[in-house]
Amino acid sequence: MAFLLQVLLLTLGLVLLTDANFISNAICSVTKSLGRSIDVGGIYFRSFPLGRCSPVKISDIYFKAYPRKCVGTNCRSSVNTPHRLLSLEDDPEEMRALFNQSLPTAIYTHGFLEGEKGSSIRAFRAAFLFRGDYNFIAVDWQKLAAGPWYLSAANNVRPVGMAIAQMIDRLVNIKAIDLSKLHLIGFSLGAHVSAVAARYITVGRVPRITGLDPAYPTFSGRPKADKLDPSDADFVDVIHTCGGLYGYTDPIGHVDFYPNGGNYFQPGCINVISFGTCSHWRAWRFFEESLRGGEFMGVACSSYDDYLNARCERNSKTPMGLHTNMTARGKFFLRTNWAAPFSVF
Repeated sequence: MAFLLQVLLLTLGLVLLTDANFISNAICSVTKSLGRSIDVGGIYFRSFPLGRCSPVKISDIYFKAYPRKCVGTNCRSSVNTPHRLLSLEDDPEEMRALFNQSLPTAIYTHGFLEGEKGSSIRAFRAAFLFRGDYNFIAVDWQKLAAGPWYLSAANNVRPVGMAIAQMIDRLVNIKAIDLSKLHLIGFSLGAHVSAVAARYITVGRVPRITGLDPAYPTFSGRPKADKLDPSDADFVDVIHTCGGLYGYTDPIGHVDFYPNGGNYFQPGCINVISFGTCSHWRAWRFFEESLRGGEFMGVACSSYDDYLNARCERNSKTPMGLHTNMTARGKFFLRTNWAAPFSVF
C-alpha cells in the first residue's frame, strides 16, 4: 500500500510540473497553516511545498549521527542505536565523541518523498551500522522533499546541499571526521544534493560520490552547478536503473554501471503501475546489498547488446557498489537476479 502510494505521489509530482507555479502559489495562499509533513508508511507529503511558500532553513534538515558504543576496546553501533541530531552550534568535544576519525565516514541523502522512516534511509542505516567499520550520518530532508511537489523538491536541492557542506566543514574543522575518507551517497534527488554539497565545501575536495539513479526529470536543462557531474569529486560512480524515465540514460560519472541495461524495465519490476518506481529503487537496493557482502561484477563494454553477446568478456571488470575500483573508468554492464539477493545470478 505504501509503495503504491509512493508511485502515485511521484507520478502526481511530475504531472504538476505542467503548471507548477500557478498550483503551488494557489495552495500556498490558503494552506500555510497546514504545513506539517504527513508520514504514510515512510512516504512524506505536505499540503504546500516548503521552499516555495517559506524560505529554506538549516533547521528544516536533520543530520542524524549514530554514536558508537564501546565495551573495552570493542566499539560498535547497533542497528537499534538511537540517533543523535547534529547542529552547527554543538560543542566540538561532544561532536567528536560521536565519531571515530580513523574510520571512513558515509553520508547518505535520500530522494523525493522519503524521510527518516523511508525504505532507503532505514536500509542504509541498518547496513552501515551492521558493518561497524564506518561512521554513518543520514541526512533527513523530508520537509523539503515531500510530495507531491516534485519541482519544489528539485529546487531545494541546492540549499540542502549547501547546508550539508556547512556541516561537513564543521565536522572536518573540529577533527571529528577525516575528509580524505569521506563518501557521499545519494539516491535520486539525493545524488544531486550530494554533488552540491561536495561543490560548496571549503575544507578541501570530496574523494568519492556515489549517485544511485540520479533524478533526471527537470535536471537535464539545469546548470552544471546543480547536478551530479564527474568534476564534483575525485571519483564519481553512478548506478543507472531507471534510465529514460526517472533516471539518466547517459553516463554522468567516472564510472557508470548499467545493471540489466540500466533502463526502467528492471527484472522483477513487472507491475504495470509501479514498474518505474520499482526500477528506480533498484539502484539503492543493489548498493545496500553490496554493503552486506553482495558481489556485483560489472564488465566494461560499449553497449548492453555487446555485453549480452559476449563481445566484452576480455575487457576490464570492477565490482558495482561499495567496493568499486576507484581507478576504473567508463561504462560497465552486468545482470542481476530478479529478486533479493540480487547479486546471486
